[in-house]
Amino acid sequence: MLLVAGSLTMEWIYRCAELPSEGGFAQGSASIHIGGLAGVEALAAMRSGAQVLLLSAVGNDDEGARIRKLLHEHGVDAFLQVSRDAPSGSGACIVNDEGRYIRSQSAGANALLNVNAEAEQLLDRASLLLCQCDANTRASGMLMNRAASRGIRRVLHASPARPEALAVLAPLADLIIANPESLCALGRQFSHVWQEDFKGEHLHALSDTRLHELCRSIVPCDVVLLLGARGAFVSRTAGTHQLLGDLRAAVRRVQLRCAEELFVGGLCARLAEGADLIGSVRYGVCASAIMPLPGGQDAIPRKSEVLATLE
Repeated sequence: MLLVAGSLTMEWIYRCAELPSEGGFAQGSASIHIGGLAGVEALAAMRSGAQVLLLSAVGNDDEGARIRKLLHEHGVDAFLQVSRDAPSGSGACIVNDEGRYIRSQSAGANALLNVNAEAEQLLDRASLLLCQCDANTRASGMLMNRAASRGIRRVLHASPARPEALAVLAPLADLIIANPESLCALGRQFSHVWQEDFKGEHLHALSDTRLHELCRSIVPCDVVLLLGARGAFVSRTAGTHQLLGDLRAAVRRVQLRCAEELFVGGLCARLAEGADLIGSVRYGVCASAIMPLPGGQDAIPRKSEVLATLE
């Protein structure tokens, strides 16, 4: 079973023809969706055929009830801690027809997620643990430590690129999935050779060999680096490296709603089922490439669709 632990929100999605300019306002249709990295990644992993359990927190409020209803409608199995000290997490996303979006989010009860006895017992059912950097860092660190003591594989989605979270969680991971921004944050945190003025966009100009050298200088675990339309770069502790791409993604927008969450959830679903890392990355790249515009959780493809495309 895949245990996904992290943030869960109720997210309002506003569809519009164009994104608002600074100080402007976008008019369009609105709908309610599951939000938060953990929430969307759990849904993506479930769509990819994995047995998934989501560990998160909600408030004792109407939004918490709505979130429970959304999870039930999508068939996501969740263990939710209910907090009386904070409201449920909430967010808003304005997205256009090309998949570009602006997003804001309030953590709410997610910041109070804790590893109590019931939460720790969930590890007894897990073969893989997925955490992110946007929930309670202390709780995620405790879960990853206790998963390690049980021999459970730990995956860290290194987003958002919060230095204080990366400092605690990255050393506990067997596999780190990063985008260019979060890889640079990891480099500044852990590598003495990393240049402070080196930005995420600079990574695209590097050779595969140089990318691999940078990854190896940062963390001692396997790294998967998301490179937008180019696909994903894999740097292994065994010394091997490989760029896996999909030509269909080359004509798409790099910023596509839920594309990163889809990749992470799909990859972890395959790992939890026993697939190797390269095959799991290839699955995630293909799933992201075939997701139709404008993206979003309703557009997340099923396992059968992705496997048929790969074949």
